[in-house]
Amino acid sequence: MSQHVAKKSYETNCTKLQEPRNGAMSYSQWTYGQMCIMQCQKGYDVPASIDGQFVCGTSNGKWRPHDHIPECYATVYPHSMHLPSDFYYYTDKCNSSAENLLEIKENFVQALNTSKYFEYCLNNPDCQAKYVRVSCGPTSSKRERDIHVNPRPERLAYIVEIDIILPLNIVNDETKQEAI
Repeated sequence: MSQHVAKKSYETNCTKLQEPRNGAMSYSQWTYGQMCIMQCQKGYDVPASIDGQFVCGTSNGKWRPHDHIPECYATVYPHSMHLPSDFYYYTDKCNSSAENLLEIKENFVQALNTSKYFEYCLNNPDCQAKYVRVSCGPTSSKRERDIHVNPRPERLAYIVEIDIILPLNIVNDETKQEAI
């Protein structure tokens, strides 16, 4: 004779999740299941690919989004951010002479360095506009979302490709606490 023991409404069939390396899991039960939050030790972070929250319902006992807990990663403080950018100047004719392309490059860098949008970089030698490349040729304004729309004919454009390097200020734990 089998005995059927009724579960209380807050009990679940959820298995305990594996603790992440350099971290811990904190659980909370509620009427419809369990919630688990991934936490990492000081100097470590939850991977950017997940939000660190896991939920298991009473109906099926399965963890969502999954039951695989990744390890905590060492916190990384980058020193700079690279922002590759392309600028298009449409034209009727291309003058691809070395002199003309150099003049466009120099004018662009000068305009960028004196622009109100670039004032963060004024008086900061670590902030740089590097690897400026200028070319001229046909370009199309067709975008993927316009795939079923009649594309515009190709147009000529001067294309300025640039990598802007912005230094990031490293904030240590003491500075973070002062900011709070």
